[in-house]
Amino acid sequence: MHVTLAFFPSVTGEKRQWMAEMVRSIQWDRLDALTGETYKLGRGALALGFELSENVELHLNRRLLRATTFDNYESALYDRLRGEPLGQLMLAQGEPELVRLYRDQRHGPMPFHVTFARYKEKASESIPILPMSPLAIQLTRVALFESHLGLAGSTYEVIAESPRE
Repeated sequence: MHVTLAFFPSVTGEKRQWMAEMVRSIQWDRLDALTGETYKLGRGALALGFELSENVELHLNRRLLRATTFDNYESALYDRLRGEPLGQLMLAQGEPELVRLYRDQRHGPMPFHVTFARYKEKASESIPILPMSPLAIQLTRVALFESHLGLAGSTYEVIAESPRE
């Protein structure tokens, strides 16, 4: 299982290699989280959200340079975070269309989530949203995945991982 922190569309060649190097150099502290609500995401996915403590969410949003926290940054903190490998990756992300669409529809950044099912867009109305009991998990490392989406199911290839604790 993996939690999506950011989305990078169509990355190839030198940029992919650079991103893999950045991921391998990220220093990651284990984060505790609880699974949250289930919801429809984008045009054909069911997702499971996460509930983080306020301090953990602020820490993670800062490291990911999430726009909602930019206004509260001291410029020295922002400059330091922007220089870290995770910050450099986020700046390279730009704003893919999927992220922009989500932000425009929900008035906020795309949430951290696990995609657990995909469906054809025209079936959206018939897909039920079922509640799930919260589950405690730990986010133990950062990984760069390449998604292979298809009618038979999705597979995810690990390109690079941050060091384990």
